Amino acid sequence: MANKSLFASAIAKLLPATDSVNREFAPAYAYGPQARLAQLAATGTLSDSVYASAENASGRDDRSG
Repeated sequence: MANKSLFASAIAKLLPATDSVNREFAPAYAYGPQARLAQLAATGTLSDSVYASAENASGRDDRSG
C-alpha cells in the first residue's frame, strides 16, 4: 500500500485546485487566454501536439507530380 503522506507538503496545500482533466482523465489545469495566445505565437498551432502521430509530424508533401 502506498504511503500518501510521503510526498505531502504544506506548499502543495496552497496551490490552486485543478479545473480540468487531461486525456487520461487525470486532474489538470486548463490553459487561460494568455497561455493559449503564447502557444499560438510560439508554435503556430493551438492543437495538442504531445499526442501527434509520427505520420502527421513528418512535414513531407506526399502530393505526386
